[in-house]
Amino acid sequence: MAYSIDDFYTGQRVRIRDWDDLAEEFGVDENGNIDTPGAEFNEECSQYCGFEGTIQKINSANLIFLDELFSVYFYPCDLEPIEIGSNFDDEAFKQMLGMV
Repeated sequence: MAYSIDDFYTGQRVRIRDWDDLAEEFGVDENGNIDTPGAEFNEECSQYCGFEGTIQKINSANLIFLDELFSVYFYPCDLEPIEIGSNFDDEAFKQMLGMV
């Protein structure tokens, strides 16, 4: 599922989507590149698939830069938010913070 720019914010943890996931959603062109909105996701981009990072900046062109890979940018459709696992214990977290 492609995400929009509204799904992301500075400081958020994200994962670069898997090649097969992107290929299934957007298809592969005759050159072997995935035709994602914004730009092709090519073999060079595939080295980042599965990488997890923190959004450092989102510019006015909706390009997303990660703290860990600041010289490379991504489009919203290339990324997925990292969710807090279902085993997260909200009460234990509040207790740890001294809120209960």
